[in-house]
Amino acid sequence: GTVVFNENNLASSYFNVCIDARTVLSDDEDRTEHLRDKDFFSNKYPNICFKSTSIVKTANGYAVTGDLTIKGKSKKATIPFTFKNNVFKGTFKVNRKQYNLVDGTKTFLIGDMVDVTIICTVQ
Repeated sequence: GTVVFNENNLASSYFNVCIDARTVLSDDEDRTEHLRDKDFFSNKYPNICFKSTSIVKTANGYAVTGDLTIKGKSKKATIPFTFKNNVFKGTFKVNRKQYNLVDGTKTFLIGDMVDVTIICTVQ
């Protein structure tokens, strides 16, 4: 994707990025494999994308708001993040059911709200 970030000119900064949905990781190997299969992400929806609409300075760093698209569904999302040494770090919550991330096999249980952590190094 494309990241244009200027701490001194947030109005001209933006994020337009996609990641391969099958690169998702959890803290449990079996769950990670299950997240990567057809119940969650498939060849039909291979990417998770984010396109920003605004970026603001906060007390702890920055917050970017935009459209998060997962499995073809777009919802507004705000991601608080820090930027240091060319590394963006952010954590936010996603209601997985809003994006149709439901477990059709009932093999494990997770909450509706899922913590998402992003670490992105840029050149």
